[in-house]
Amino acid sequence: MSKVFDVDIVRRVSARDPKAESLFYDGCYTYYSRNISLLRGVRSDVKDDIFHDSFLVIWTEIQNGKIFVQNGTVWRIRKNGKAAQMACSLYTFLLSIARYRHLKFMRDEGPAMFVDIDSPHFYYIKDEEEIVDHSEKERKMQTVDDMLHEMSERCKEILTMFYVKGYTLDKIMLLRKEKNVSKDGLKTGKSKCLAQLKKNVKMSLAYE
Repeated sequence: MSKVFDVDIVRRVSARDPKAESLFYDGCYTYYSRNISLLRGVRSDVKDDIFHDSFLVIWTEIQNGKIFVQNGTVWRIRKNGKAAQMACSLYTFLLSIARYRHLKFMRDEGPAMFVDIDSPHFYYIKDEEEIVDHSEKERKMQTVDDMLHEMSERCKEILTMFYVKGYTLDKIMLLRKEKNVSKDGLKTGKSKCLAQLKKNVKMSLAYE
C-alpha cells in the first residue's frame, strides 16, 4: 500500500464512501491472510475473528477522526492525546493490531516470539502500546516479512520452521527430508540464510 493510497483511503472512508470501504476491507483481508501465517499458533477458528476485531479498530479510528489526513500525509492521535505522522502503512498498522489480538488469545499458552534481525535470538512483544505505537519496530518487522518472502524456498522454509514455528533442527531435517545434509550442515545453512536475511533487510531499510 502506497502513501498516496493511504491518504486517499482515509479521506474516502472518513467520508463514508462505500466503494472505498469495500476496497479497504478487501485489501486488508488479503494482506492479513498473506501475513498472519507468520504468527505462531493462530488457529483457523479464530483467524477471522482476529481480523474483524483488528479491522474494526482502524475503521473506527478513521471514522472518529483519530486517523486523519494532514498536509498530504496520514496522521494518528495516540493514547497520550498527541498526533503523530504514521510511519507505517495502514496495512502494516492492521497487522500490528492483529498481533496484539493474537497475543491476548495466546496469553494462556505462552508469549509469541518473532525474529529480531539485530541478533540471533527472539524478542518478546509485551503489550498493546508497544505494538501499536512503535511504528518503527512494526515497519522493521514488515521489512523482515517482505525480505523473507523474496528468499529462496529453502531459506524461507528453514527460517520459518526454526524461528517462527519453533521447530528443532532434528524436526526440520525430518520434515524437509534433505539428502546428504548433516545436522551441522543444516545449522550452517540456517546461519547463512539468517545472515542473508539480515543483510537484505538492512539494505532495504537504508533505501526507504
